[in-house]
Amino acid sequence: MKLYLKFILRNILFVCFLVLIFSCDRDSIKFESGRVLDSFGKNSNGRRKIFVLFVDEKCGSCKNFEEFLVKQSRTKEILNSNYLSYKIDISDSSMNELAKILKVPSVPFPYFFDKEGELEAFGFPNQKNYDISNLKNITIEQKIFSEIFRLPISVSEYKKMVSSSLKAFIALRDKDSLLAKRYILSSLDISVYPYNIRFFNQYFGDHRYIYKVGDYNPTRSDERLYGNINDYILLRQGDNDFLNKGNSKEQYFLSKDEIDLGKIEKNKIYNFEFGLISNSDSIFYITDVNHPCSCISLDWSKNPIKKSKLIPIKGKFHADIDGKFVKEIYIHSSERKKVGIFYLKGEII
Repeated sequence: MKLYLKFILRNILFVCFLVLIFSCDRDSIKFESGRVLDSFGKNSNGRRKIFVLFVDEKCGSCKNFEEFLVKQSRTKEILNSNYLSYKIDISDSSMNELAKILKVPSVPFPYFFDKEGELEAFGFPNQKNYDISNLKNITIEQKIFSEIFRLPISVSEYKKMVSSSLKAFIALRDKDSLLAKRYILSSLDISVYPYNIRFFNQYFGDHRYIYKVGDYNPTRSDERLYGNINDYILLRQGDNDFLNKGNSKEQYFLSKDEIDLGKIEKNKIYNFEFGLISNSDSIFYITDVNHPCSCISLDWSKNPIKKSKLIPIKGKFHADIDGKFVKEIYIHSSERKKVGIFYLKGEII
């Protein structure tokens, strides 16, 4: 009888252990190990799509988003059943090749692909919950896209551009150089950015697209991803003539490009201020100054701006999430096509 009871008890404990294991799996998103780029194309695992979450281990917002994502039961179910999910730390140079292909502007940033490398959706939902049952809800507004990616193209054009770059990488990996060249040319025809111009120059040795580089406006995230942009462009002697062609005088400049708040306390509000100085013979207006996060509020003059006049822009930063931060503040004017950028950085402790 005692042996029988021990047998029953042992089996009950085993079943409880299995229930605990499976319940833990259901309570988390299963992130794959290994290189995400190996999962595309011929190397793809079955018919599963691919989800990539770009993070930085020092980013407090990334941890918050991961915790938020796990609480989205429907999304978690879809990811674990229909997707191969990867979490990529963009600060890890051994894993960030896909971030370079996509020109990832900030973290956290989620991307959704089919198995062939076609970018289906990226960004955040237009509602409170992160429901991926309809990927049309996972997007980014055109204005915000222009601010953070700083490319002269639409959201749909960006998806085609980076999908072509990714497929060029896959084709070259699979030793199909003709297909790779076709894809990278398709990418370059939409817009030039560090990855596609470097890829084309490195593997096909042609500088026919160099004239487009003068219109490229690198971001801080570009500097982090690509390093020295000129190393990617591979300029030949005399190509600087193309870069200088058509460059016009800046409409304005900032009194300072960035403010470093240093180490600051959490749950406190910090004031900061910078100025805009007109360099234009024409009168213009500041139409908008903004940052996507509600943690920053901004105020500026709505009056016409005359040449050499300094216009103060004042802001308040609510330090609400632990960790290091770099916040981009975007300045729009009535005449300038390119968006002005100011940086606020520091570390919340």
